[in-house]
Amino acid sequence: MKSDILKTIFSLNYIKNIIIQNYNLMNINNIFLIKSGINDIYKIVSKENQYIFKIYHYTKEINDLEIKVKFIHYLQSNNILVSYPFKTINNQYIISVNYPEGMRFAILTNFIKGSELTYKSDYDAYLYGRDIAKLHIVSKDFSLISKNKKYDIHQILINSQTIIENFLSKNYPNHLLFFSKFSRKLLRKLNNLNLTQQYCHNDLHGGNVKINKKNISFFDFDFCGYGYIIYELAVFKWSCMIGNRPTNWEQFIKGYESILKINTMELKYILYFVAIRDIIIMSMYINRINIIGHEIISDTYIEKRIIFLKYINKKLEGEE
Repeated sequence: MKSDILKTIFSLNYIKNIIIQNYNLMNINNIFLIKSGINDIYKIVSKENQYIFKIYHYTKEINDLEIKVKFIHYLQSNNILVSYPFKTINNQYIISVNYPEGMRFAILTNFIKGSELTYKSDYDAYLYGRDIAKLHIVSKDFSLISKNKKYDIHQILINSQTIIENFLSKNYPNHLLFFSKFSRKLLRKLNNLNLTQQYCHNDLHGGNVKINKKNISFFDFDFCGYGYIIYELAVFKWSCMIGNRPTNWEQFIKGYESILKINTMELKYILYFVAIRDIIIMSMYINRINIIGHEIISDTYIEKRIIFLKYINKKLEGEE
């Protein structure tokens, strides 16, 4: 990798040629760059169909993507609606693309028709919870087949803590003491917990699905792995809390438990995992600052995150 290149974006015509060469899609009408962050996501429109083409960061390992593809196929074979990958002309699901910063892998998937859940109606949250429970029932069996990819919350929290502490010490030293004490508190709690684990999506914050005639399809399995069920649930509670949508959470739980009962002993730890989720996302943004820009990681952003973590800490202290 060339150390002076953080990220390259190829022209749409170049991307079109890559797709034609690898997938033999000759009738491409248009290509749109939907999102450019660590990964680049394109929408491909042909005369016959629509697709999503995702090019991963050069640090993404092929073994990680191979397990992701295997998990998606397992879900699909068990009647879970998912965004699924297409094979290349060489019978591969994953291709490699040469970039100046290093080799990057890419996958072409189907484009899911339907609309995003808005959560203006609590019924959206009910359906979301219901179908996540269905996903978990199927995923539990996959856990018996493979535990090769772990979503290690403990190690992820340690890494996130280091990133944030380094950033705060240089830019917001007034917040460093609280954050360090609180993150250590979370780590101590994790060390003492023995909670249910299985294969999870690990990024079901209320998005990463589309709904069509009350049928929910899942996509974006980049964080999937063997991890805590309670973290999976906490991710949605986190989004409800920062969005001030308490009734969405209540209906989500009702929807989930209409299919699968939640371990009430584990549910009492959910606020710890809400805080962990917030720290993970905060560290991801900070770690990308030289790509996404300092404007996003503003004084206001940092202040809001610290206020939120202090709020969680106060509620946890009230429970102890």
